[in-house]
Amino acid sequence: MSSFESGKLMLGAYVQSLADYLVTQVGVLSICGFIALVFLFFLLRFYRLLNPLTRELKRGVDLIRAQPLMDKFHASLEDFSDQIRAYPSLGSLWREFYETLVFPLSGEQDQAIRNTTEVAACFNENSILAQKVDLPFYASVPNYLTCLGILGTFAGLVAGIYRASHGLASSDEREL
Repeated sequence: MSSFESGKLMLGAYVQSLADYLVTQVGVLSICGFIALVFLFFLLRFYRLLNPLTRELKRGVDLIRAQPLMDKFHASLEDFSDQIRAYPSLGSLWREFYETLVFPLSGEQDQAIRNTTEVAACFNENSILAQKVDLPFYASVPNYLTCLGILGTFAGLVAGIYRASHGLASSDEREL
């Protein structure tokens, strides 16, 4: 027997044992478990990336809530600005927004601070999350999981057909 034929026999035995395994309950649970592990990996990775940002946003909201009412905010703006600039994610967004502020001239009756752009132009979901999280990738994770499920389904079908092919090709009724 040549090495090619022995390799072919070994491959056939491997395919047979793999097909036998895939159509068992343990094989199906293994495929489902693998898909669940992939999901958990991406979920934990997402939360690991998002957790520091969530804490920073909560501290930022607490900082905003601690500020005086609007009529006295002008006096504490510089202190607030210095504090918010120290935040890694919010600091750059605050600097961008701060450039849009229009301060009243000294001696003006109305001491309101105005802005030339909407707050949402600087502070929005995309600008805050995009710094830390690859949003297009995480939007495609359900597609990857669906793909793994479909591949598992076809692997099970192929394994089942492979195991049944010996009986289907036989003319002996007892093997069917």
